[in-house]
Amino acid sequence: MALTTQIQELAATACVGLSTIPSDVEFGAAAIVLYLEHLALARRALLSSRNDHQPVNRLLPELLVDIFSRYDEWHADLLPMPWRKLRLVCRYWNELILATPTLWRTITIEPKATAWLDLCLRNSCEATVDVKFRCNDDANPAVRHLLPHAQRLRSLHFGYGYGHRRKQLVRMLQDLFGNRELPVLEDLQCLVVGSRYGKVDLKLSSQRCPRIQKLSLGNVHLPPETSSILCKLRKLSLTECSTDLTFDQFLAALASCPCLEHLHLSGFLEGILPRRGSSNTTSASRRIPIVLAHLHDIYITDDPPAAILALLQTLHLPANIRVILTGRIEEDEELVVAGGLTSFLPSQSLRLTALPVLASSAITRATVDVMGNFEISAGADPYNISPNIELALYSPQRLISDNFLPLALRNLVDVLSAAPLRELNVIGTQDTVSVALWISVLTAFPLLESIATIGGESVSSLWSALSWGLDDTTTITDASILCPHLSCVDHQGSVLASHALYGDILDSLRRRRTKGAYLRSLILGPWHDSKDAYDEMCAEYLPQLQALVEEVHFGGDYPQR
Repeated sequence: MALTTQIQELAATACVGLSTIPSDVEFGAAAIVLYLEHLALARRALLSSRNDHQPVNRLLPELLVDIFSRYDEWHADLLPMPWRKLRLVCRYWNELILATPTLWRTITIEPKATAWLDLCLRNSCEATVDVKFRCNDDANPAVRHLLPHAQRLRSLHFGYGYGHRRKQLVRMLQDLFGNRELPVLEDLQCLVVGSRYGKVDLKLSSQRCPRIQKLSLGNVHLPPETSSILCKLRKLSLTECSTDLTFDQFLAALASCPCLEHLHLSGFLEGILPRRGSSNTTSASRRIPIVLAHLHDIYITDDPPAAILALLQTLHLPANIRVILTGRIEEDEELVVAGGLTSFLPSQSLRLTALPVLASSAITRATVDVMGNFEISAGADPYNISPNIELALYSPQRLISDNFLPLALRNLVDVLSAAPLRELNVIGTQDTVSVALWISVLTAFPLLESIATIGGESVSSLWSALSWGLDDTTTITDASILCPHLSCVDHQGSVLASHALYGDILDSLRRRRTKGAYLRSLILGPWHDSKDAYDEMCAEYLPQLQALVEEVHFGGDYPQR
């Protein structure tokens, strides 16, 4: 305080007669500068004292670090290493972050950001590190800086594509994985885009990577010794990978993965599937079933139906999992479509053993879609994750058309008849579906409460099926009503442009109503014609529909009551 008073007096004295004595001017200016510096120091001390007494900063440092870590997890999808912003809040937070190695262990590498990589490696001390590359061809400098710390790698996510530096980068990766031990590596993701230089061989083995648990590889070559690292895996993802393993050796490797939770294979099985008539493989009936009790999801895509079938015939999967199976049909295999989705599913006697999810009580809704692909998807609701089923066929040559809707509906009955479906969406040309086929669908799923159609100009076969067996002489004891709990029919995606069709709809609604089956909601598609025809249609049919249905959506308008 005495020093402050002295500085104030010197500054005040210097301000008197500044225009007469130059030396006093210089002395006063120096005193003012000294005074301002002292005020700045005092201000920082006051702010620091206030900051130290903030409730959040009175928490234990360990709790603050835990909060920072959770903040990092919550915002990780928005920006890399979001905790970096926290360093700007105050000096204490900055010092705490700098002194916490675990916050620096997650490293996202930007193109040519070697200085940031070095800072993270230095501040993380000896902690294990999780490294994710967000760059492709410019990753060479970063890889060179990372090599001395290879033994600290806990996870490494890396993907790269074309470029004149790619060969050099491949050599560095091979040096990293082939000539060094990675004793703490648990998660490896290496996705190589394109095959211009062939498959990359990382020379993975259990000796170099004894703790690997998650393995995601794309366009990588797997030598036979790779099978030794599969026994501890919780996730295996192989995309367009080649291997020296035989099909039986791969199955044996899968059987040694008791903890496997995620199995994703894309364009992989075709390369190891034995040729028909080969004597170097075990027949499916003689193989010991592989039980993957902890599996959460299985994705098999971009492989021929025969390859998918060969794998499924050996698996026993849990009931509550997510299943995505997509078979690829080549131009010379168009006849495979004759069997549809059953071409890659086990026979009826083995199907529910291999895929008990097909009979899960949680499978309550299904969608049949033949506009583009040939697909059936089913699950509990639009937002569910598990259980969930997606079965599809696709053709690079676009061999599949919406004329295959009858086959898709037969597949639906064949595959999901044991599931308690309550909602069914059908996408494709409805004109090709017969009354008999609709009857088989409605008979297979008696609990249906909602049916929606998209495509085509006629859905009369559906309405004929809904009133099947119901006439004036029929009693409820003489014939059961198909789908008696049906409450909603949605034709919003279909063009209804026929007076005869509306006659069929009214006839079916009347017949069902007389037997005690009431429709709560009816959504009709647009009438593509003139305004006069639209008004005439509304005047003729709308009152009759409203008398039979609680709520009618007509021609894209709001509900009419």
